[in-house]
Amino acid sequence: MTGRPDGHRDFNFLVDLGGGPAAGGEAGFEACTIGGVDVSVDELPSGEATSITLRRGVVDSDQLAGWLGGDRDHVRTVRVALQSDDRRTTVAAWTLAHARINRLAGAGLTDQDSTDLEVDELTLGGEAVVPDATG
Repeated sequence: MTGRPDGHRDFNFLVDLGGGPAAGGEAGFEACTIGGVDVSVDELPSGEATSITLRRGVVDSDQLAGWLGGDRDHVRTVRVALQSDDRRTTVAAWTLAHARINRLAGAGLTDQDSTDLEVDELTLGGEAVVPDATG
């Protein structure tokens, strides 16, 4: 995530949803919480142990639709990068392995001409959150 898509330039966290070759900044969010899961252990797929909750952001609708439209067990590797105050560099990053969408709230188009969705909250559950080398 070396570049910043124009539509996501004002966000603290850039998110790579692991959607393929075009991946690298399909989402931007103002806030991110790492850890905890909102469902009981009995409801989690085997091995799922942690989550990342992203709040107040914008997501590329094609990437999100591709993920939601897939098999229920489809998992991705998601990378979240915290941007510097001037939004020019990444100061910290984390990877969530075997991520699934646990919760999506408040999704709506940003405007008529956009394919981006405004999202109030996106919670992803997965096996482990691992700090990445920044850069």
